[in-house]
Amino acid sequence: MNKLLKSILSLVLCIGCVFALAACGQQNSTTTDNNESTVSNNTVADNNTDDSADSTPEESTAGDSNILVAYFSWSGNTQQVANWISDKTGGELFRITPEVDYTEDDVFDRAQDELNSGIHPPLSSHIDSETMAEYDVIFVGFPIWWYDLPMPVWSFLEEYDLSGKTIIPFFTHNGSSSGASSISTVAELCPDSTVLTDDYFTYSGNNVDEAESDVDEWLTEIGYKN
Repeated sequence: MNKLLKSILSLVLCIGCVFALAACGQQNSTTTDNNESTVSNNTVADNNTDDSADSTPEESTAGDSNILVAYFSWSGNTQQVANWISDKTGGELFRITPEVDYTEDDVFDRAQDELNSGIHPPLSSHIDSETMAEYDVIFVGFPIWWYDLPMPVWSFLEEYDLSGKTIIPFFTHNGSSSGASSISTVAELCPDSTVLTDDYFTYSGNNVDEAESDVDEWLTEIGYKN
């Protein structure tokens, strides 16, 4: 009888150990997934990468408005915000596009390499100097990539004489809601402009479809809503 009880007790203890190990393994897996997500959130953060930006070129800028909405977008999130800003301010849209497009296979490594190496990729679209002179206000939009501006935006800001213009940053992110180093970078690249370093627009790329009312409120606060 005692042998039978000991056998049953041993079996129960073994089963309990199996369940405990399984639960522990599941918890470790969840922790790893969360950590990987955190790392990803702070690298290339123009999110929803299955949704590429609309590749249709913008109409040529004509300088008919004194407001320009220039933006770089890979996944489409920043492009959505740029479209709202253009609609609500009457600003002309200009898409910042590199000559060589980023792909899903190279975007993460290429973006980091360009930033670390100071590579300013050439752009495929440009604004002539006479037209640029007509703009008094330039909204500059971008995703946060590796805690800073994507390098095509560097190329854009360095191409033109933006002296005396008001530069208003807006960006999408996946964790860097303050813009990390991007806002100070814009200010450094535009030393003779008035950069609204405290009045930028920021929104999570994961929820950008819900941002229109926030864009309205922001534009009203800074005095640029029609």
